[in-house]
Amino acid sequence: MQNSTNTVADMKEHIEKELAHSYMKKFIRHPQIDEDKLFYICSFLKTLPISDEEFKTYVTSIMLVQTALDAHDLVTIQALQENDLLKQRQLTVLSGDYYSGLYYSYLSQQGSISLIRETSAGIKDINVAKMKLYYTDHLSTEEALEHLYTIETSLIQSLCRYFGKPEWQALLGHAMYMKLLFRLLDGQKPRASFLTNRIKGEQEVSLETILYPSLVRSQAFIQESASKMSSLDEELQDDLNGLFQRFKQSQSRL
Repeated sequence: MQNSTNTVADMKEHIEKELAHSYMKKFIRHPQIDEDKLFYICSFLKTLPISDEEFKTYVTSIMLVQTALDAHDLVTIQALQENDLLKQRQLTVLSGDYYSGLYYSYLSQQGSISLIRETSAGIKDINVAKMKLYYTDHLSTEEALEHLYTIETSLIQSLCRYFGKPEWQALLGHAMYMKLLFRLLDGQKPRASFLTNRIKGEQEVSLETILYPSLVRSQAFIQESASKMSSLDEELQDDLNGLFQRFKQSQSRL
C-alpha cells in the first residue's frame, strides 16, 4: 500500500465525491473533511490484514459519519428569525442526515452490521456529551473537558475497539484530543469562543494553564501506548513528534 500521505489524498478525493450533492452545495457549506482524523484512520487500518476494498469501505464510512456529526455542529444554537437563515439551518441538519445515510449504506453493503453497532454506540456517546456540554448549567472545567474528549475521540475509538486494538484506541484517541486542545488554543475550532467559555467558566487564568494537565496526561497515554507497539509508521511517528514539540512550546510559555 502507498504511503499514508498519498493514501489520505486519494481517500479525501473519493470522500468529497461521495459528499457532493448539487442542491446542498448551492445552499449550504458542508464541513471540511478533517484530514487529521482521516490520517489517523488510514494509519490504523493500514496495519490490519484487510483487503483494499475493505480499507476503502471502512475509511469512507467512518469519515462520512464524522462529516455528518461535523455538519450538525455547524447548526447554530441561537434562535433565528430570518427565513433564509432558518432554511440554511434546516438544510444543514438534513445534510448531516444525508451523510449519515451514506455511512449506513456503505457498511450495510459490506455486511459490517457489528461495526455499525459499535460505531452507533460511539455516536450515541458523542451526542449525549454534546447535549451536556452545550446545555448543562454550571458545568465544571473537568466535566467540560471530559465531554470534549468524548466528542472528539469516541468514533475512532469505536473503530479500534471493533478490531480489538486497545493500544491504538488510546494512542489515536489522545493524539486527536491533543490536536483539539491545540486548535482551541489557536482559536481555530468551530465555536472556539463558546467552547473556551465553557472550559474556563469564571476562572481568571489562561486557557493554556487550564489545558496543561490534560495535555500532560494525553502525551503520557500516547507514549505508553506507543511503547506497547512493535513499530509505528514513520509518518505517524513524525505526526506524534510534532504534537510533542508543540506541547513543549506551550509548556515554555507557562
